[in-house]
Amino acid sequence: MKFSAVWHLVYNVALRDAYLNVKRNAAPGVNELTWQQYGGNLEANLQDLPGRLKRGAYQANPVLRVYLPKADGSLRPIGMLVLEDRIVQRYHRGTEQRI
Repeated sequence: MKFSAVWHLVYNVALRDAYLNVKRNAAPGVNELTWQQYGGNLEANLQDLPGRLKRGAYQANPVLRVYLPKADGSLRPIGMLVLEDRIVQRYHRGTEQRI
């Protein structure tokens, strides 16, 4: 029981750190949720996200595909993730580096 309580705190701190390290002015993804909007309800978001990750219930959202023109006239595809997907990716990158 004690380990579960501590693990929840570790998850919360690591995800908060991942959120704080996401670019604040990055373009929103398909759900149009910005860094500031997610942060406006940060405590509730950080209470829900770890549970979904642990249960395997977290599902990545569709990627917004945008095409940017290149100097040679061709188009470069860019995929814009939703903010929560960026947070999860940063969290997982951080845990892989610590292991």
